[in-house]
Amino acid sequence: MTAAAGALPLDPAFLAAAVAVLLFAGVVKGVMGIGLPLITIPALAFFVGVPEAIAVMSLPILVTNGYQAFTNPELSGATRRFWPLLVALVCGTLIGASLLVSLDPRTLYTVLGTAVIAFGLLNLTNPKIALPAGGERWLKLPVGFGAGLLGGLSNFFGPPIVMFLVALRLPREAFVATVGLAFFVGAVPLYLMLAVLGVYGWSELLASTAAVLPVLLGVRLGESLRQKVPQETFRLLVIGLLIAIGLNLLRRAWL
Repeated sequence: MTAAAGALPLDPAFLAAAVAVLLFAGVVKGVMGIGLPLITIPALAFFVGVPEAIAVMSLPILVTNGYQAFTNPELSGATRRFWPLLVALVCGTLIGASLLVSLDPRTLYTVLGTAVIAFGLLNLTNPKIALPAGGERWLKLPVGFGAGLLGGLSNFFGPPIVMFLVALRLPREAFVATVGLAFFVGAVPLYLMLAVLGVYGWSELLASTAAVLPVLLGVRLGESLRQKVPQETFRLLVIGLLIAIGLNLLRRAWL
């Protein structure tokens, strides 16, 4: 049974389930660099309201993305290569967050979910597909802005950025550094804006602080597993998670 919105249950069953979800999501994040909000927010929303689930995950998302970006040796290269995308990402996030209460997300989720699933299936059936060399330069701004707009509206920055990076066929560590940096850069203005709007209470802030530890433990375990995953298997895992993201977006639109 779902808890009332605004209330964070503290019974042992909820705490045990929450820790298990956070650990598992951290492992996925450590292996693939993405997937934390996709797994945790729907799972935690079974016990609390969706806004409370987003608030609880704010610090773990910031900390894990910052950790994966700023401890990765590929960070400087990712920053130099993708800084236009990051600038556009912040602009899109601010606009998306400001439009959060005025736009109907159903059409946005439906179109994006369908596009993500189609992209994933296309890559599975034709794994040699890749972005033309000249396409990266002119796609950085629209991809960053679109990801920020979506993230500001929904807290999901991932699909446009991951689709773009998969098409570029980045090496594994460069991929993880880039998505970690992009998600961190996008999340900072979003959460600051939500804080100004009064979304967070003390209970959400304390729960979010407590959630950081199990997520980080999962990330460290996932990182150790990532070194054992072959590059092609890693690519297929990312595409599989993209399809899952697309299905989740469709579910959010119509259920």
